[in-house]
Amino acid sequence: CSLPPPYLQANRDDKASQISDLLLYAKQYNRLAPLITHYELRITNYNRLCPEILHFAFCILHFYKLPFIIHTQKTNTILMNKKTLKLTVIITVILLIFSQYSDFVTEKNRYSASTELLTVINNIKITNPKSQEHIRIMSYNLLADSLGFEGTDAKIRADGVCNLLNELGADVIGLQETSRNWHTCIDEKTNYSFISPLRTKLFGTMTSVIYNENTLTLLKSGEKVFNYGYDSRLRRMVWGIFKYNENGKVFAVINTHFSLSNNNITTPMNQAAELLAFGEKLREEYNCPVFFIGDFNARERNRNTNISSSVYETLCTTLNDTKTDAQCVASGVNQSIYASSNDHIFVKGNAEIKNYVILSQNEFTNLSDHYPIFVDIVM
Repeated sequence: CSLPPPYLQANRDDKASQISDLLLYAKQYNRLAPLITHYELRITNYNRLCPEILHFAFCILHFYKLPFIIHTQKTNTILMNKKTLKLTVIITVILLIFSQYSDFVTEKNRYSASTELLTVINNIKITNPKSQEHIRIMSYNLLADSLGFEGTDAKIRADGVCNLLNELGADVIGLQETSRNWHTCIDEKTNYSFISPLRTKLFGTMTSVIYNENTLTLLKSGEKVFNYGYDSRLRRMVWGIFKYNENGKVFAVINTHFSLSNNNITTPMNQAAELLAFGEKLREEYNCPVFFIGDFNARERNRNTNISSSVYETLCTTLNDTKTDAQCVASGVNQSIYASSNDHIFVKGNAEIKNYVILSQNEFTNLSDHYPIFVDIVM
């Protein structure tokens, strides 16, 4: 699908207007990424387009890794002296960082979770209440705030999501379909720390891990893009090795978001193979249990059907599904614990699964198109 590409016309003399146009185009691409095939710089008059603005345009295009075509009516060469180059770099850095925060403004939250959120959470009957020996691991697909991903604005959901994260008190959380806006609001409205925060904010990766520094010590972390998959922002593994401060136990978490299978099962199957191999490498190196969490776009069997995803079955040949192994399972009213789901928490290694919970109450329905899930474990 191709849309008419936006043009950079050199018909505005002031630099501020030209920069404003560029940022507008960059944000437009960020929201319509799946639809736009390329950018075109249509330059009709070099004399009215200052060199640093043109260079900034190239920076924007390179930043979004988008192919671009340059149309010119002159063959003048743009020369960058040291002063102009320095100015360009400063402008680029300042505006890119500013753009992370300028989109996220305070707005009345139409979908805020209940002010008595803790009561709502506690209404789910858990026979093994969380104690100090329990480590809580959570996975949540937030639903991207980009229209290109069929998402909705993060600004109207931010308070509800952040209230949920704060009240639930998970020790480590795997997030999918994050964005720069989501990173900003979580950073400002919760006490969680991001793995690789600068990289995550500046380059807008959409699979993230956050953790509570008061309960966990991060020993090592990293990220690895799948060799297969159409979007490296989503299709990656973000991992951390953690020590639980209460008892010194060490465990690993790998958060991921698999590709949709649709008519091509090869891609997610290859991603599953990569995930299993990488998880085994971490388990052997650190001699600890590994938790594989995220949106796997792969459903398990449920009570109404005997059909399950081949990707899910492949994962279960090596890993244990914590929902199956948990001593207590619970859910809200809108999604039964026995319904099939794309969201899973698997484990390989020795860990006692106390609780597996789906927070599927009404209060959380409009926060995302996924419900958050979590497990309480003891090692």
